Amino acid sequence: MKQKLIVLGFLLIFCGSFSRAQLLWEVTKHGCPTSYVFGTHHLIEVSVLDSIDGVFHALNSCDCVIGEMVISAGNMNGVLEAMKKPVDVSWTQMLSVPETEKLDSICMKNMQVYLYYLANLQPVFVQSLLLQLFYSQCHTNDAAAEPIMIDSFFQQLAAELEMPVFGLETAEQQMSALTSQSIEEQVHDLKLLLNTEDVCAEFETLASYYKHQQLDSLEGATKQMSKQQSSDLLYERNKNWAAKLPTYFKSNACFVAVGALHLCGKRSVLALLRKKGFTVKPVGVVR
Repeated sequence: MKQKLIVLGFLLIFCGSFSRAQLLWEVTKHGCPTSYVFGTHHLIEVSVLDSIDGVFHALNSCDCVIGEMVISAGNMNGVLEAMKKPVDVSWTQMLSVPETEKLDSICMKNMQVYLYYLANLQPVFVQSLLLQLFYSQCHTNDAAAEPIMIDSFFQQLAAELEMPVFGLETAEQQMSALTSQSIEEQVHDLKLLLNTEDVCAEFETLASYYKHQQLDSLEGATKQMSKQQSSDLLYERNKNWAAKLPTYFKSNACFVAVGALHLCGKRSVLALLRKKGFTVKPVGVVR
């Protein structure tokens, strides 16, 4: 259950049911340039890319980058606006007294703000802030504490290479998916995080799976997601993205970077592309 929590908190970054679980995939079809799809981890240090064979070659061979959304000032403002939408219930009252005191202490120590002032945010956003905070605290002596995400890194490289960047969804669409859970469900997951005894150990276990491309090791954790969570956060988005990608692939060599969880299983982006006639195969091996 705790691993399920961390997986969800990473914006759904893992899974695995292909026999050769990999992060980098080649996508081809007659008449289309060769494109690539890469599974990202939204918190892990960018240096992990050095251990993934072929990723920079794949990027340099493409003429555009596609992410879940375009990471821009405008879209970040959209995220902030979504975070500030009024919450109908006082969700902090669903926490026990020890949980409230612990969360309030964390907020004051690390954000210099009382929990009271975060109560107007949906719990999922507070959980996301805590996950980023905890991950940074667990990696105070290495590059993982750097603020840049792999997703942002690829889009920054694209800008340096003067490559266009496209998004598969808007900030509003992504926030809608993230807030599709009821407030009660969001509070439940926040409670799990607050009551996890060794968050750093959980992070390290999942980070190790990612670094070694052992995505199948996380299948059990993702199976603990509810049907509604799987539908809203994974399958519906996968379906929408797989419907858009062929248009890009038709005339562009694309480097697609999305959370790795979206690349696995019978309803993944990769599986849906196969159904549309694309040949999808893994690239490289972990060193």
